[in-house]
Amino acid sequence: MAKPTVRTSGANRIATQRTRQLSPDASVCMDGDLARAAACYAVASHQEHELLPAHAVISWPWASEYWEPSPGNPIRDLEKAAILIAAEIDRLLAKETDA
Repeated sequence: MAKPTVRTSGANRIATQRTRQLSPDASVCMDGDLARAAACYAVASHQEHELLPAHAVISWPWASEYWEPSPGNPIRDLEKAAILIAAEIDRLLAKETDA
C-alpha cells in the first residue's frame, strides 16, 4: 500500500529555503532590488515564460543570467518571490537597527 504524500505548507517551504539562503549578501543590495526581483517571480508564476510581459523582464534588477524562472512550476516561482520578500524585510529590519 502506497504511503500518502505529506505536503509541506507554503510558509514552511519558504522558511526552509530562506534559512538555507541566509547570507550577508542581501545587505549590499540596492534599495528595492529584492522587492523588484520578487515581483518579477510573482508575475512569472502564472505566465508562459516565453510570453512574459516586457515589464517583468525590464524590472529584473540584476544581470540576465540570474533570472531563473521555473517553467511549468508556478509554486517554485512563488517560493522564490516570497524568499526575496523575506530577504527584503530582513534587509530593512537590519537597516533600522543600524540607524
